[in-house]
Amino acid sequence: MKRFSDQIKVVRNQMDKFLELTASIEISFKKSEKHTEEIKTKKVETNELRKYLVKYGLPKELNELAVKQREVTNKEMKLQEIKEIKENL
Repeated sequence: MKRFSDQIKVVRNQMDKFLELTASIEISFKKSEKHTEEIKTKKVETNELRKYLVKYGLPKELNELAVKQREVTNKEMKLQEIKEIKENL
C-alpha cells in the first residue's frame, strides 16, 4: 500500500508541475499577444510619420524612422517565430 500511495504522490506532483507549466505558457502567450498589438500600433504610427516626413522632405528624420521601422519588423518576425513554437508545443 505504501508504494501505491507513493506513486499517487509522484503522479500528483507531476500533474501540479504540468498545470504550472500550462499556466506559465498561457501567461506568456497573452503577453506576446499584447506585444503584437503594441507593435501594430507602433507600425501604424511610424507609417503616418513617414508619410508626413516624405511630404515635407525631412531626410534625416526619415532615415531614423526607417531604422525604427526595421527594428519593429525584426521584433515582429521574432514574435511570429515564438508564436509558431508555442503552437507546435
